[in-house]
Amino acid sequence: MIDETELFYKIESKQFELDYNNSFDKDIREYSKTKGQVEALEWVKRLIAKESEDLEIDNSIMLGKEWD
Repeated sequence: MIDETELFYKIESKQFELDYNNSFDKDIREYSKTKGQVEALEWVKRLIAKESEDLEIDNSIMLGKEWD
């Protein structure tokens, strides 16, 4: 089974990759699709971070529904 910290950082790396790739030569539809993927990955990261107190989340990513 994969370690939660390793999974967290793999997800974060994918978010940066998607965000970086999206910043060059992409149209509006592609941007919206990628933004949705980044937000979905942030939800997963936040679920992992909620269970593990030593991981930090990126609060600059606004999600449709915030935590209680």
